[in-house]
Order: sequence, then structure tokens, then C-alpha cells
Amino acid sequence: MITLLYTLMTEQQQVQKLEANEIVCEICIGVITNVYIALEDPTNEQAIERYLDAFCQILPFDIFGWCESFINSFFEQLIYNIIAGNMPDDVCNSLGACE
Repeated sequence: MITLLYTLMTEQQQVQKLEANEIVCEICIGVITNVYIALEDPTNEQAIERYLDAFCQILPFDIFGWCESFINSFFEQLIYNIIAGNMPDDVCNSLGACE
């Protein structure tokens, strides 16, 4: 019985980790994709910074924390990669957001 409970708890933790990884990945891809769509000049660093600062505000409350944490953690790398014109999937994979 204890082994079964441990197995179920471990599986639940793995599912939660997978869900968290999927959320972070989707946020990462969404942020970069939307920057390219929303900004006329995705090489304008100040415009990117303003957009990144505001992006999480439009998301549902339960995702807001994930989004804000992700952007704060990778702010400089996001700006660098967006200015370089790197594709969202490539950037997010290189940041470890989509594994």
C-alpha cells in the first residue's frame, strides 16, 4: 500500500512538473511570437522592454506568476534573442524553457 501511494505521489509530481514545463514553454514562445507580431520594429530595445514589461498583465491570473517569473529570469536573454531575430522555438529551447 505504501509503495502504491509513493508511486502515485511520484507520478503526480511528474505530471505537475510536466505541466509546469509546458506552461513555461508556452509563455516563452508566446512572448517572443507576440513581440514579433506586435512591434513594427522588433529590433527596438526600448519597445521590446516595454512590451515584455506589459505582456504578463494580459494573461489570466493563474498564469501571471509563471509569466512574470519567466520574463524576470530571462529578460536580457529575451531582448538579445529578439533583436537578433531568432525564432521563438530556438530561443525557448536554448533557454531551457521547452525541454
